[in-house]
Amino acid sequence: MGTAVIDTATGSAGAEVVTGQVSLSAPKAVKVGKSLVLKGKLAGGFIPPTGVALRVYFTEKGARGTGDYAATYHSTKTGAFTIKEPSRASARGRTYTFWVKVVTPTPWPFNGAISKKVTVSFH
Repeated sequence: MGTAVIDTATGSAGAEVVTGQVSLSAPKAVKVGKSLVLKGKLAGGFIPPTGVALRVYFTEKGARGTGDYAATYHSTKTGAFTIKEPSRASARGRTYTFWVKVVTPTPWPFNGAISKKVTVSFH
């Protein structure tokens, strides 16, 4: 429906999909009573000054189901994070797989980004 100066516009709205990335590292083994330390960094775009919200998920080797720590953690404004959680006596002799997920409310582009999984044995 344009005018004498402007033509009619046609087409569809586009969307750019950008995925944030989460790196994650952990020790291969943790002594019971010592803290499990997960370290990582976000990559992929703007990080707000207050950081990005993160959740830690885990599963025990040989078990069904997934658990998560009740806390919500945050990266720094540079995207780095260090998460320390105490190990419990009940973890002795068990192996767990951990991963980190970016959770809402988190601005673009990180929402939903998931790290690779890391495996940790407790002794």
